[in-house]
Amino acid sequence: MNNRLRVSSNYQFFDHFELNMELLDHLEKIKSRLPIYMFTMETIQGSPEIREQIQEVFSKVFSAMKMGVEKSDPESYKIIARDLGVDPSEIFYTDDKKENVDAAKSAGCRAVQFENNGQLISELQKI
Repeated sequence: MNNRLRVSSNYQFFDHFELNMELLDHLEKIKSRLPIYMFTMETIQGSPEIREQIQEVFSKVFSAMKMGVEKSDPESYKIIARDLGVDPSEIFYTDDKKENVDAAKSAGCRAVQFENNGQLISELQKI
């Protein structure tokens, strides 16, 4: 049996997830000065309920599942850097999981662990 979550026709995205609107609003404001990308585990960003909001903020979304990689593997960040045509040192990455932040750092990215909106916004202002 396939281990992927099977979604029923009455599945309601917002019953299971919440968007960080404060952070999305901030990213929307800075995207003209700084390209913003998303690296996610699966394909949640394709959910019809949030697809438009995601497309408005992020220039591109990278899915670890579609790429066949793990976010905890430093090679995944090197693949993204090659795709973007940049050196990993030009990438600022944040994640709430330490192992993913460590992997990004190991690949040569500037990376910080997400603690809260204020902390991340402060880090973004340094760029």
